Amino acid sequence: MKIVIVTAFISLAVGIALAGDRDKDARLSASDLDKLQGTWIGSEVGREGQVVLVFSGKLISFQGAFPQEWYKGKGILNENRSPKRADFLIEDCGSPDFIGKLSRGIYKLDEDGILTLAGSMPGVEIRPSVFHPGDGVRVFLLKRKSPPVEDPDFAILEKVSHSRANENPS
Repeated sequence: MKIVIVTAFISLAVGIALAGDRDKDARLSASDLDKLQGTWIGSEVGREGQVVLVFSGKLISFQGAFPQEWYKGKGILNENRSPKRADFLIEDCGSPDFIGKLSRGIYKLDEDGILTLAGSMPGVEIRPSVFHPGDGVRVFLLKRKSPPVEDPDFAILEKVSHSRANENPS
Protein backbone atom coordinates (compact mmCIF):
# COMPACT_ATOMS: atom_id res chain seq x y z
CA MET A 1 0.00 0.00 0.00
CA LYS A 2 2.93 2.32 0.74
CA ILE A 3 4.21 2.03 -2.83
CA VAL A 4 0.72 2.55 -4.24
CA ILE A 5 0.30 5.78 -2.32
CA VAL A 6 3.75 7.05 -3.28
CA THR A 7 2.88 6.33 -6.87
CA ALA A 8 -0.23 8.45 -6.49
CA PHE A 9 1.90 11.32 -5.28
CA ILE A 10 4.29 10.97 -8.17
CA SER A 11 1.40 10.92 -10.55
CA LEU A 12 0.26 14.21 -9.08
CA ALA A 13 3.69 15.73 -9.56
CA VAL A 14 3.86 14.44 -13.11
CA GLY A 15 0.54 16.09 -13.92
CA ILE A 16 1.88 19.45 -12.96
CA ALA A 17 4.84 18.95 -15.26
CA LEU A 18 2.77 18.25 -18.36
CA ALA A 19 0.83 21.48 -18.05
CA GLY A 20 3.32 23.16 -20.36
CA ASP A 21 2.37 20.74 -23.16
CA ARG A 22 -1.22 21.95 -23.07
CA ASP A 23 -0.76 25.74 -22.98
CA LYS A 24 -3.17 26.19 -25.91
CA ASP A 25 -5.99 24.69 -23.84
CA ALA A 26 -7.84 27.44 -21.96
CA ARG A 27 -8.28 25.13 -18.97
CA LEU A 28 -4.57 24.88 -18.40
CA SER A 29 -1.91 27.38 -17.43
CA ALA A 30 1.85 27.16 -17.04
CA SER A 31 1.93 29.81 -14.31
CA ASP A 32 1.99 27.31 -11.44
CA LEU A 33 4.28 25.06 -13.45
CA ASP A 34 6.76 27.91 -13.66
CA LYS A 35 6.53 28.50 -9.90
CA LEU A 36 7.17 24.83 -9.18
CA GLN A 37 10.39 24.44 -11.17
CA GLY A 38 13.34 23.28 -9.06
CA THR A 39 13.90 20.94 -6.13
CA TRP A 40 11.42 20.54 -3.28
CA ILE A 41 12.16 18.76 0.00
CA GLY A 42 9.54 17.61 2.48
CA SER A 43 7.68 14.75 4.05
CA GLU A 44 4.53 12.73 3.88
CA VAL A 45 1.81 13.55 6.39
CA GLY A 46 1.73 10.88 9.10
CA ARG A 47 4.98 9.17 8.07
CA GLU A 48 8.67 9.55 8.84
CA GLY A 49 11.39 10.23 6.31
CA GLN A 50 12.29 12.85 3.75
CA VAL A 51 10.99 13.01 0.18
CA VAL A 52 12.48 14.92 -2.76
CA LEU A 53 10.50 16.22 -5.72
CA VAL A 54 12.18 17.78 -8.77
CA PHE A 55 10.41 19.75 -11.49
CA SER A 56 12.59 20.11 -14.59
CA GLY A 57 10.73 21.62 -17.49
CA LYS A 58 7.85 19.27 -18.26
CA LEU A 59 9.33 16.34 -16.37
CA ILE A 60 8.96 15.44 -12.73
CA SER A 61 10.93 13.04 -10.61
CA PHE A 62 10.19 11.90 -7.07
CA GLN A 63 12.29 10.09 -4.49
CA GLY A 64 10.35 8.73 -1.53
CA ALA A 65 11.61 8.12 1.98
CA PHE A 66 12.87 4.69 0.91
CA PRO A 67 15.30 4.00 -1.98
CA GLN A 68 12.78 1.78 -3.82
CA GLU A 69 10.18 4.59 -3.87
CA TRP A 70 11.00 6.59 -6.99
CA TYR A 71 8.96 7.82 -9.94
CA LYS A 72 9.41 9.77 -13.16
CA GLY A 73 6.78 11.01 -15.56
CA LYS A 74 4.56 13.73 -16.98
CA GLY A 75 1.16 15.16 -16.22
CA ILE A 76 -1.57 17.75 -16.76
CA LEU A 77 -2.25 20.70 -14.48
CA ASN A 78 -5.64 22.39 -14.20
CA GLU A 79 -5.42 25.61 -12.19
CA ASN A 80 -9.02 26.62 -12.89
CA ARG A 81 -10.57 24.13 -10.48
CA SER A 82 -10.89 24.34 -6.74
CA PRO A 83 -8.93 22.63 -5.41
CA LYS A 84 -6.45 22.80 -8.30
CA ARG A 85 -6.13 19.50 -10.12
CA ALA A 86 -3.26 17.50 -11.52
CA ASP A 87 -3.31 14.19 -13.38
CA PHE A 88 -0.10 12.20 -13.75
CA LEU A 89 1.12 9.58 -16.15
CA ILE A 90 3.86 7.41 -14.65
CA GLU A 91 6.55 6.67 -17.23
CA ASP A 92 9.09 4.91 -15.02
CA CYS A 93 9.19 3.83 -11.38
CA GLY A 94 10.37 1.23 -8.90
CA SER A 95 7.01 -0.59 -9.21
CA PRO A 96 6.63 -1.76 -12.83
CA ASP A 97 2.89 -2.41 -12.37
CA PHE A 98 2.33 1.36 -12.17
CA ILE A 99 4.11 2.29 -15.40
CA GLY A 100 1.61 3.74 -17.85
CA LYS A 101 -1.03 4.32 -15.18
CA LEU A 102 -2.72 7.65 -14.50
CA SER A 103 -3.07 9.05 -11.00
CA ARG A 104 -5.43 11.86 -10.11
CA GLY A 105 -4.59 14.46 -7.51
CA ILE A 106 -4.95 17.96 -6.13
CA TYR A 107 -2.40 20.56 -5.07
CA LYS A 108 -1.98 23.99 -3.53
CA LEU A 109 0.95 26.36 -3.33
CA ASP A 110 0.66 28.58 -0.27
CA GLU A 111 1.91 32.16 -0.05
CA ASP A 112 4.50 31.00 2.48
CA GLY A 113 6.03 28.71 -0.16
CA ILE A 114 4.62 25.38 1.06
CA LEU A 115 3.52 22.98 -1.67
CA THR A 116 0.80 20.56 -0.55
CA LEU A 117 0.03 17.56 -2.76
CA ALA A 118 -2.63 14.87 -2.36
CA GLY A 119 -2.88 11.96 -4.77
CA SER A 120 -4.84 8.75 -5.32
CA MET A 121 -3.47 5.37 -6.28
CA PRO A 122 -2.58 5.02 -9.99
CA GLY A 123 -5.42 3.59 -12.03
CA VAL A 124 -8.10 4.74 -9.60
CA GLU A 125 -10.71 7.02 -11.19
CA ILE A 126 -11.53 8.89 -7.96
CA ARG A 127 -9.67 12.13 -7.28
CA PRO A 128 -9.06 13.35 -3.71
CA SER A 129 -11.20 16.36 -2.82
CA VAL A 130 -9.41 17.36 0.40
CA PHE A 131 -5.84 17.38 1.69
CA HIS A 132 -6.27 14.56 4.23
CA PRO A 133 -4.45 11.22 4.08
CA GLY A 134 -6.32 7.92 4.17
CA ASP A 135 -8.46 5.69 1.95
CA GLY A 136 -5.70 5.32 -0.64
CA VAL A 137 -4.73 9.00 -0.57
CA ARG A 138 -1.28 10.28 0.39
CA VAL A 139 -0.54 13.89 1.31
CA PHE A 140 2.86 15.57 1.10
CA LEU A 141 4.14 18.91 2.39
CA LEU A 142 7.19 20.32 0.59
CA LYS A 143 9.36 23.43 0.67
CA ARG A 144 11.59 24.65 -2.18
CA LYS A 145 15.24 23.76 -1.66
CA SER A 146 16.75 25.11 -4.85
CA PRO A 147 15.84 27.05 -7.99
CA PRO A 148 15.06 25.29 -11.27
CA VAL A 149 17.46 22.68 -12.59
CA GLU A 150 18.30 22.01 -16.23
CA ASP A 151 19.32 18.38 -15.76
CA PRO A 152 16.73 16.12 -17.50
CA ASP A 153 18.41 13.05 -16.01
CA PHE A 154 17.58 14.25 -12.50
CA ALA A 155 21.12 13.94 -11.18
CA ILE A 156 20.03 15.42 -7.86
CA LEU A 157 17.60 12.57 -7.19
CA GLU A 158 20.07 9.96 -8.33
CA LYS A 159 22.62 11.41 -5.91
CA VAL A 160 20.07 11.37 -3.07
CA SER A 161 19.01 7.80 -3.88
CA HIS A 162 22.62 6.63 -4.05
CA SER A 163 23.56 8.25 -0.74
CA ARG A 164 20.49 6.79 1.00
CA ALA A 165 21.24 3.34 -0.37
CA ASN A 166 24.76 3.58 1.06
CA GLU A 167 23.48 4.79 4.45
CA ASN A 168 20.87 2.05 4.84
CA PRO A 169 22.14 -1.09 3.11
CA SER A 170 19.53 -3.84 2.94
